[in-house]
Amino acid sequence: MFISPENYSNKKICRWNITVPKGYVVKLHLHRTLGEKCKSNGKIYDGGSQASKVLSNLCFDSFTPVYSSSRHALVEFKGIDQNGQLVGFYEAVKSAPFPFACRGSKVNTLSGSAGAIASYSYPLPYPNSVFCKWKIKVALPKLVKLSFKNFSLEESKKCEKDYLWVNGNTLPGFQELQLCGSAKPPDVISIDNEMELIFRSDIVGRSGGFQADYEAIDDSKCFD
Repeated sequence: MFISPENYSNKKICRWNITVPKGYVVKLHLHRTLGEKCKSNGKIYDGGSQASKVLSNLCFDSFTPVYSSSRHALVEFKGIDQNGQLVGFYEAVKSAPFPFACRGSKVNTLSGSAGAIASYSYPLPYPNSVFCKWKIKVALPKLVKLSFKNFSLEESKKCEKDYLWVNGNTLPGFQELQLCGSAKPPDVISIDNEMELIFRSDIVGRSGGFQADYEAIDDSKCFD
């Protein structure tokens, strides 16, 4: 954990150079208390110097986790509002999330003819209290086929705890699907060119998460 001074001058610059053991990357979770939003020129660098690629700007009251691509990361906090304070937590993790893994609560809109989705921070275990939403839309008259590569969500009766929800315009059955547990679900096919999915985790318990591929298919393939 690291924290900026509680009352710093407008010209104060704080830097934290973080290094974790070989074979790991840095996971950062930051929170800025008090102050006004975007009243900082701070940055997170993907390496040990300011010459490294910028991973994120410090512009919000709280931040989704940020991952480095190596064992080094640099956090720079340039205070403007004297009331603001940066609180940071870091840990060494084996890998960064896949680029197509859910990163936050905003709707992920996918429109390509093929692609992939994954639970929050996959292949790392997903955290508690996560909400992810995807809207997949392919060109007409194609349908959307979703195929699961890996699947492991906390199991519960009627999947009311952690679950992946798939909208009702799908085969088989034309019914909504609410999936959980460790059994890999069968392929899911839409009845039109759109598919909507929601992943949600509750406040306790977690598991490894899921990864799935989608592709646009001809409707004749539904009956092969």
